[in-house]
Amino acid sequence: MDMRQMQRRGKAAGWLSVAILLFFGWCAIWIYRTMLTPIYDEIQATTQAQSAASMGMISSVYFFGYVAMQIPGGILMDKFGIRKILVPGMCLFNAGVLIVGFAQGIGVVYAGSLLAGLGSGAYYSGAFTLSTRLIPAARKSFLTAFINSGCAVGMILGLCASTFAVKSCGMDWHYLAFGLFALTLVWIAFFARALEGPGQALGKGGPGFRFADVRPLLGRSQLASYFYYFCTCYGYYMISTWLPSFLLNERAFQGTLAGYCSTVVAIVSIPTAMLFGKVIDRTASHRTAYLVALQALAAISLALLASCRQQVVILLLLAIYAICGKQVIDAMIVQHVTRDLQPTQLSTGLGVFNFFGMSASIIAPSLTGALSDATGTLATGFVVAAALMLASTAIFKAVNRKGENQNA
Repeated sequence: MDMRQMQRRGKAAGWLSVAILLFFGWCAIWIYRTMLTPIYDEIQATTQAQSAASMGMISSVYFFGYVAMQIPGGILMDKFGIRKILVPGMCLFNAGVLIVGFAQGIGVVYAGSLLAGLGSGAYYSGAFTLSTRLIPAARKSFLTAFINSGCAVGMILGLCASTFAVKSCGMDWHYLAFGLFALTLVWIAFFARALEGPGQALGKGGPGFRFADVRPLLGRSQLASYFYYFCTCYGYYMISTWLPSFLLNERAFQGTLAGYCSTVVAIVSIPTAMLFGKVIDRTASHRTAYLVALQALAAISLALLASCRQQVVILLLLAIYAICGKQVIDAMIVQHVTRDLQPTQLSTGLGVFNFFGMSASIIAPSLTGALSDATGTLATGFVVAAALMLASTAIFKAVNRKGENQNA
């Protein structure tokens, strides 16, 4: 083996190890996001929380911190470098998880969740800036989909682990947080070490954010992408929050079956996202067409779910949504958004993009609940989500009507 082959293999091992670690980072974040939701009764008994609304605030506080850090986190990474912001940020996330592990009152749980949200707030822009810069173009979409599938894996692990350990085995829920803290601590050590190799240059930072840099982030194409992704996330977080209740109370699913059906979206989306990533790497010029078709089909599946009452058909529609929804779209829309950004503003641009998208995680659950209170059915929320997704698809297609051929 000559020196050039050794160098190529060394570089491949570097960016591949970073991709694998980014996958596990998303796993850790999503385990925390989902592990508490099935055991709210146990947490409420321990913390003397007085209402269901006070339990729902755990998630709201986390996402408030997460969304608030999107743009500042991106700006800081462009200025000081990814390693100098992302690693301390995940340490802050882990500190929040540890605080939740020691919590005996609901206020302490809120404080830990807020820290966890703030700490993980820069992870999105940092992770996808790393993947955009380090991964070869021929494998970018596939490995971006692989990295993002850590979200689905983390969701499954968080839901199943907490349900089994606490509900079935009677484990104290605090130990879930302690276990996640230990796993994340190991991940941080490996991740910091990995960035000393291929990510070393990314730790130097750049000239920093200037207000003159705002214009490229607010062009027609970017704004259309922000609205498109907001609506994608709106449908996803509406489903994530309200689907079990909808199936249980309005479609006569049994309790355990309703819970398992809620994981269908995550399970089906993992292989589908990676398959689409492989296809996109070979046909990048058709990315816009894929994004339009996927969002439209996902919207139609949600609209049909609102009126469907046959359980088998409902499962089929959920599978269709999983094939076309957020987890599959993520890898494609990231590549679409970053194509027009300068290397020195990648993290800032991705932070702005995800700020708009993740705003839906705050709006969708509460708005869907309010619509249900007003109309007497959660089906209204599905219809509203579908309408928003179709509207965003039409706008996205109109703005990008010239297609990808000029930008591929």
